[in-house]
Amino acid sequence: MSAKNGRLTLTGDVPYHYQRDAAYNAVRSLVGVKDVNNHIRIRPIVSAGEVTTQIENALVRNAETEARNIHVATDGGKVTLTGNVHSWSERDEVTRVAWAAPGVHQVQNDLIVTA
Repeated sequence: MSAKNGRLTLTGDVPYHYQRDAAYNAVRSLVGVKDVNNHIRIRPIVSAGEVTTQIENALVRNAETEARNIHVATDGGKVTLTGNVHSWSERDEVTRVAWAAPGVHQVQNDLIVTA
């Protein structure tokens, strides 16, 4: 981390997206802070295939999602979700599950809500 004239720059590597957000939230409201540049990188501690497996397994365990209609593709830390879900809340839950996987730095949600 560096600071100059009330502007903080956060740097480093973390395995999870929530850790990047937590670092930002921890400093953004400090006295004297005018701006925060969050350059913390999300570095996976597992392979892309393992990330896909972890997300798919989490969807199967999650009572709010119907996993068989959801396809998960990973490319590095980018996750793309495709398929059909039954509600907007299910769509949001699938997104949350994807963000919770280690190494994920981007989620593209292409899920379609069908009634």
